[in-house]
Amino acid sequence: MSTLDLVSKAQRLLPLNLARISPARMQRAVHSGFEFITFLAVRVGVFALVALASVLVAAPASAQTQTFNNTTTGALDSTTPCNAAMTRTFSVASDFLLGDVDIGMRGSHTYRGDVRAALRHPDGTTVLILDGNGAVSGDNFNFRLNDGGTQLVNTDGNTTNHLSTAVNGGYQHNFIPDNALSAFNGKSSAGTWTLLMCDSFGDEDDGTFLQATLYLTPQTAPFADLSLTKSVDVASPIFGQEIRYTLTVSNASNSTATANATIRDVLPAGVTYVGDDSGGAYDPATGDWTVTALAPNTSQTLVIRVNVAAGAGSTVVNNAEVWTSSEDDIDSTPGNGSSVEDDDGSASFTVQGTRTAGVPPALTCPDGSIAFDWAGRTWTPGTTSNDYNLAGFGAFDWDLSSPAPYLDIAAYGGEHPRLTTAVQSTTSLSLAVDFNNRFEVATTTISLGEVVDGAQFTIFDVDFAANDFADKVTVTGKLNGADVIPILTNGLSNYVIGNTAFGDQSSSDTQTNGNVVATFTSAVDTIVIDYGNHGMAPADPDGQAIQMSGNIQVCNANTDLTVSKSSTPVSDPVSGETSDAFAIPDAVLRYCILITNTGTASARSVTANDTLPANLTYNPGTIKSGATCAAATVEEDDDAVGTDDTDFTGVSFNSGTITIAVPELPGGETVAVTYEGTIQ
Repeated sequence: MSTLDLVSKAQRLLPLNLARISPARMQRAVHSGFEFITFLAVRVGVFALVALASVLVAAPASAQTQTFNNTTTGALDSTTPCNAAMTRTFSVASDFLLGDVDIGMRGSHTYRGDVRAALRHPDGTTVLILDGNGAVSGDNFNFRLNDGGTQLVNTDGNTTNHLSTAVNGGYQHNFIPDNALSAFNGKSSAGTWTLLMCDSFGDEDDGTFLQATLYLTPQTAPFADLSLTKSVDVASPIFGQEIRYTLTVSNASNSTATANATIRDVLPAGVTYVGDDSGGAYDPATGDWTVTALAPNTSQTLVIRVNVAAGAGSTVVNNAEVWTSSEDDIDSTPGNGSSVEDDDGSASFTVQGTRTAGVPPALTCPDGSIAFDWAGRTWTPGTTSNDYNLAGFGAFDWDLSSPAPYLDIAAYGGEHPRLTTAVQSTTSLSLAVDFNNRFEVATTTISLGEVVDGAQFTIFDVDFAANDFADKVTVTGKLNGADVIPILTNGLSNYVIGNTAFGDQSSSDTQTNGNVVATFTSAVDTIVIDYGNHGMAPADPDGQAIQMSGNIQVCNANTDLTVSKSSTPVSDPVSGETSDAFAIPDAVLRYCILITNTGTASARSVTANDTLPANLTYNPGTIKSGATCAAATVEEDDDAVGTDDTDFTGVSFNSGTITIAVPELPGGETVAVTYEGTIQ
């Protein structure tokens, strides 16, 4: 951002009367800001300039508040520019957790808008409380900065003067600082606090610092301060070795309440659970460890035993977090999926050995195969659903969904999802997503117009970047809604457990190291690819992408039809209609014809004929159909004409022959037709 941009932004943020401010003054204000920030970065650590805070916070009872004064006066002029700021310190011996922090400031100055100030906590946390942009011309400053103040500081009138003397032993005004002092809440009070002040325009207007007061108020509500550590006893195990994770949850000595808590440690895919020492307090199915009566200044420990399931060269990360707490935690939020708070714990190991790229199994297609490719196809960038027709096969439909936004990446052609040739010089469907956390998952669903006996395809760029992302891809097939698990084959930048691939090393766009091959050796009608992150990713991953290659091979499915026929006497002239009827003259028989497709592909336009023997007379109006002999309850007429023949089957009788017509019989399904006849 240019200096002029910053000036414009300052003017927009401060809708005051700027008529008195020369361009030179405004320009120097910007530069002074940079100098002051640089000074703070060197002296006290970098801090962020955050949006102006205007949320009103109720002030705690004054009886609880401790005050610390500094009355060492000093010049605020050209001798205290923002690259050599004045410092005033407050030594605090009392150690308590902060619930509220205010700072009072008083001084004489002919242009108080020149004054820039920041307050630094003993741990280095720094808040810019006065931005010193030079936009206020009133004389002197005399205010207590308080998140619950009456209005934002330096908005009380462009030419309004403050008193230079104390008011009733305190300060004249109660204002909101330019950035919230609540950044200190939950921290310890003890140590040396520092107020840093400078004059943004020391060569134009001068003044004198007179007094500052630090107001520290302890927390009053019951609270806990929970923290978690996690370690693994073997950093470089071998495949199959038993190792131990140790988790320790603690409640700090300055806590005021005993907490009941749940610590969630969902074991990663690279290990298998063996046992633990919790006596039943740890549930390996949910990953929850139940901790009760964790008093202040105490800890509890859990040891989990696991076997290493990841292959050679694999890095497996196990994250844990305090998931629930019966008491407020003053400096972290249970269950928020973070990785940087003190209630988070993480441990990792790398399996010994050198990783090699796997060799995918050969796809065997007894009835031949056909390939879907991106050549000649289009995908409108940004769209998430496209239906295609694969010649000689049928529908090949794609549907994408993501809880996080897809990205626009110039190196890959722009807006995603999109087709690109930027990866391995092959046309592929690129899916670039900016996930909000490592738990979100984007899903690609490929719906096939026909059942196939197998399939094989490659996913590009399943890899990892430190403090950026950690790709996790799970591939699942479906057949009539039931899961079908493929074989995944790893590249050099990922490892595979079951039907999930985990990126743990980097791979460039031109390399095949990030490739993962998925092979289905049994029938599927749908393929689902779930894409997200695993435990090596930061809490908020950066943008990441995988690509679906073309050349998706699918095996032609087969049909295998069988037919069977059975008969059952339903009545005879001797015993009547009874289950004990005999097949004697004038007896009525019920016949059932079963047609079954034991293959995987749908059989279409299936026709079966049943010619009645000469000694059997068809009983009109008795034809029925259904899925089984017992379930054949749908009545069919005798002429294969009418609404009854628009159902699953059409059945007719003509000149002594029963004709069955089935428009389509899916793989694994059966159709039954029954009719009755009388023995002559």
